[in-house]
Amino acid sequence: MRRITIGVGLCVLALANSGVAQDAGWQAFELNDIAAASRRANQALAQDAANQRARHLRILTSFLSGQFEEALADYEKLVAGYSGRNESLMRVVLDAYLHLERYSDAAQFARTIEVTEAERTWLDERAAHPPTVQLDGTTIVPFTAANFLGDLMPAVEVELNGIPLVAHLDTGGSFVTMALDRARELGIETREMGTGVANNERTPLRRGLADTLVLGDAYFTNVQVTTVESLTGQLGSLVILGTRILSNFLMTWDNERGRLVLTGRDDDAARAGHLMEHTGGVEGVDFYLHSDHYIWVNGSVMDRAALMFLDTGLVTLDLSGQQPAGGIQASILDAWDLPYADGFTGPVSVSVGSVSREVGSFAVFPDRRNLPRLENTGPDVLLSHGFLKHFVWTLNYDDYRLYVRPVAP
Repeated sequence: MRRITIGVGLCVLALANSGVAQDAGWQAFELNDIAAASRRANQALAQDAANQRARHLRILTSFLSGQFEEALADYEKLVAGYSGRNESLMRVVLDAYLHLERYSDAAQFARTIEVTEAERTWLDERAAHPPTVQLDGTTIVPFTAANFLGDLMPAVEVELNGIPLVAHLDTGGSFVTMALDRARELGIETREMGTGVANNERTPLRRGLADTLVLGDAYFTNVQVTTVESLTGQLGSLVILGTRILSNFLMTWDNERGRLVLTGRDDDAARAGHLMEHTGGVEGVDFYLHSDHYIWVNGSVMDRAALMFLDTGLVTLDLSGQQPAGGIQASILDAWDLPYADGFTGPVSVSVGSVSREVGSFAVFPDRRNLPRLENTGPDVLLSHGFLKHFVWTLNYDDYRLYVRPVAP
């Protein structure tokens, strides 16, 4: 009887410790410390494998870290009656299938959750026409001077559906984005998909598939295209390549030599050479990916810790005629006691990983529409090309590491 009592006591202690670790994990998640949240979730589950809230947290942190198979495996272990099975968790699972290009599984899963009929139909179309991408070794794609946005938003020459054109690079976008009339010119049929945020405003969305895309020596088929109504006037001619195009590769955005360097992720020899050339001696920092294109990285503004959204598509000028380093919500600036006026801050220091720079300004956002969240975590700061243009930076999507070094004088 004494042995049984001791065993029960140890079990109760383990359960209590698991609850403490779980609570600490969710607190870390709320404070944008995703790495600490992941460690705490692992600790809680090691102490009690039945801890559903800890497993929920680990699904989120695994997904943000690119561990999509692990996130799906944990989701399968949630009990049927788990009360925390909310909309954002369902969306994470759906996005995990899409990142793994398991389109049939994504379409099947969508039928078990609350998504629109338009999205179900779209997922069926993706399953019927899965994308492909082919690149042997490394390709170098120079930034083009034929770009009416100039240094505000670099562009490259591509072929889309066999038509040569200039495409702008925007890590704040997903696949390919353009105005509806531009899609029609390029022979891309689209369907209504609801609304989203583009060009800093709410806008109706449509989606379709481009047959082919050629980017340097990389060749894509069945490329997702989103059209938005907010691209009007001169912006109506834009074709924008986003994160989900670039994430197919080990990517270096080389502002020193004005080019993209792209290497196939399954070419071990080429990847090793790419990493040695562009990340050797550079201390990397973890990044996270929310949804299909929101790249997050921890850094600081005026020594205040901040989770940052890397969005190279912020095209605006501050009062001095310079491109701001990004944007910050007004309420965050108030909480940090940082001054601003006429929609912009003054000069501030910004750090990411091992690099720091004093920037001329940040734009001030009135709300969070440009700063999406996942449950109770999300970025405080949008970091734009206005900051990143001063660096050569590499995204390694195989280990979710960002490497940044200053452009040589």
